[in-house]
Amino acid sequence: MVLIAFIALIGDTIIAASASLGRAVLHARELQVVRTGLASTIEATQSAIAHNVAPQPRATCAYDDANGCALTLKTASVAATPAPQATGACGACSATMQGNASVAESRASYSMSATLVARNGETIVTRRGTVAFRTFNAAPFATLVGSLDGTLDALMNGGTGDDGGSASATNGTLIHVQYQNTNTGSGLAADSWRVQDEQPATNLPDWSR
Repeated sequence: MVLIAFIALIGDTIIAASASLGRAVLHARELQVVRTGLASTIEATQSAIAHNVAPQPRATCAYDDANGCALTLKTASVAATPAPQATGACGACSATMQGNASVAESRASYSMSATLVARNGETIVTRRGTVAFRTFNAAPFATLVGSLDGTLDALMNGGTGDDGGSASATNGTLIHVQYQNTNTGSGLAADSWRVQDEQPATNLPDWSR
């Protein structure tokens, strides 16, 4: 009888462990869904900036079952208000921007979110991040330069601050403008520089559940 009880106890433990492992695997998949959703939101926002339109919220089915959509991924991107300012150890950092009208370089920061919602409306997991873009009057019109969510790794430059507009001798990223005389071929520098504080990656990732 004792042996039977012990075997039953082991059985219950194995079932509990299996359920726990299954939940851990499911949660990992849920996190991956919102991570991918946030990455796609970055791309959609960059495209919206390039086309001079506001990013639109989206809702897509992340998992279907016999009763229809069981999990919905909701994403959103809105202009960060107020715009992030330089803080912390990088308080003196700045980005040098090309002010020539043909380029008119500037910065745009957006707060983005990806939320996985169950059929009953319950929030399963949420992920948020604030992303910075360099913007221009010429193609490609917008490029990703930084983020405040260091957990996004290479997808968002490892959570780095704005590295665009650096005058570094070895890793310079300045945009130069030069006018050229069509008759003589001689060039004339047409740079017009503006400086703006850059935002270091100081915020912790915003997680829910």
